Amino acid sequence: GSSGSSGRIGDGSPSHPPILERTLDDVPGPPMGILFPEVRTTSVRLIWQPPAAPNGIILAYQITHRLNTTTANTATVEVLAPSARQYTATGLKPESVYLFRITAQTRKGWGEAAEALVVTTEKRSGPSSG
Repeated sequence: GSSGSSGRIGDGSPSHPPILERTLDDVPGPPMGILFPEVRTTSVRLIWQPPAAPNGIILAYQITHRLNTTTANTATVEVLAPSARQYTATGLKPESVYLFRITAQTRKGWGEAAEALVVTTEKRSGPSSG
């Protein structure tokens, strides 16, 4: 019989000086390709792609939407799983313009927001089947 054991001692790694200033390069970029495949008078469904520069592992997505007016001061905030690629906003006002913002989060924090406008209206175009 033979038994051999190999153990490493002092697996050293170069020490880095602490970085005090935080740059925007650390947080993820804005999500890409926001589309609104389904638009109704009181609800909107949107889909998106992950950021082109996530700068890390995405932990969550935050979606906020509010009326695109100067008097609107309240926004609806939803935090979704990192695997989410779509979101449906309900309880909207008909014939109104909404501003959607999508932000990705890594352990460094929330990144840049991607913005998109949508109008809640029933689009009747072409012959409807059914």
